[in-house]
Amino acid sequence: MSDFDLPPKRTLPFEVRMSMRGKLNDGMNSPRRPRVSFGALFATMTLVAGTAVGGPLLFGAADEGPLPGGEPNFNEKDHERIVASMVKHKDADLDRCRQAGGDRFGDRSRWRAVFRTSQNGGDVTAIRTDGRPLFCHTTRTQVHLLHSDVPDATNDHAVQLHAVSRFGFLAGSTSRDSVTVTVTAEEYLVRDGVPKTSYHREGTTVVDGLFVLPTLTSPGALSLTSNGMRRHRVTKLGHRRPALTPVLTVTDRPIRANRDSALGQELSACVAAAANTGRPAPDPESWEPALALDLGKHGRTLVARSGEQIGVCRTAGAAPGFWSIPPRDLDEQRPAPSADRPVVPGYLGTPELEISTRAGRVLPEVTKLTLIDKRSGERLPTVLGNGIFVVQPLDPRTVTGGRGSSTLSGPLQAEITERTPKGGESTRTVVVTYL
Repeated sequence: MSDFDLPPKRTLPFEVRMSMRGKLNDGMNSPRRPRVSFGALFATMTLVAGTAVGGPLLFGAADEGPLPGGEPNFNEKDHERIVASMVKHKDADLDRCRQAGGDRFGDRSRWRAVFRTSQNGGDVTAIRTDGRPLFCHTTRTQVHLLHSDVPDATNDHAVQLHAVSRFGFLAGSTSRDSVTVTVTAEEYLVRDGVPKTSYHREGTTVVDGLFVLPTLTSPGALSLTSNGMRRHRVTKLGHRRPALTPVLTVTDRPIRANRDSALGQELSACVAAAANTGRPAPDPESWEPALALDLGKHGRTLVARSGEQIGVCRTAGAAPGFWSIPPRDLDEQRPAPSADRPVVPGYLGTPELEISTRAGRVLPEVTKLTLIDKRSGERLPTVLGNGIFVVQPLDPRTVTGGRGSSTLSGPLQAEITERTPKGGESTRTVVVTYL
């Protein structure tokens, strides 16, 4: 190499890139403009939410301070892959969020989307507006803006909650050198005279100091852990759950489903009852009836659909309410049924109850469906309604959290009967494929 050659290209250390990202984002957010007053909006939003959060959402929490030891399962390549998937479509809902927010949250032109992730019933976009976090939950028909006027956490892996949604997620901030945040419910039990501690955890990746997590419904003492490369910090919330954040809701794409049938009226009553639980239906007017399932000791369950989303409504059991099964997550998106692929396998259940791992969607033209195990030749009958099928018989089981571990196992074929454009019917056999 001569005196005039450039040095070999090298990849900067991960910690250096994280620091540079934070400085770049700080620069993009400056110069800071005067913040608008949120007093009047806070009063209005408090009436909408039904609860007030007058101070930091972690008031009374026990903070142990920075402790040695970072994220134990950290892998730089995996981390960067996850971050890339979270920021890939970060601007997809930004215009909807801006239109819904108007000028209530500062200059809309300065809103910067950080990432977008799927949650129950829709997507959440994490936004920085004049340096303060704003979380925008977009569903098929509505936009929900959640914001708390408390400073965001920026130092030593401290954690601050800014949004606690009735739709089953919480969101907040931590220092930009944090890589993950985990929420844990720790329950101490004595069974048959033997003490036992059980843990339920949900974790997520931090992007630019912001995070979104599913709300844990499990009993026990809650804690939030922010993990960096070499240190972590635990914030203990105790047994009291954080209060809901005031929310501004705008219905920008109204849809009213037809529920004139007996099953539709039953669904309307179930959706109305779910509104008074901790798990209301997103886009409550948009759900169409599909199926009614008798789950034995688990009670009667209604299955509904809104566009490509499947919903489960329950009025009985340990966790009544409405649960929307998202058509995608960070790593996969199941396609909609098509002429080439009329049967799309899926899963039916709630975090507490696995209804069926042998379910899915079909084209609207399909009037009858039978699955066939190609190895044994066994024919598996199904119930079918409004483009949703479930294999019979059902064998629901209680689960401790999350979704089922498996879906339809193959190889499988499907014998389907379809309506033809001329009003007749035709039958064909297709292969059931996966992503």
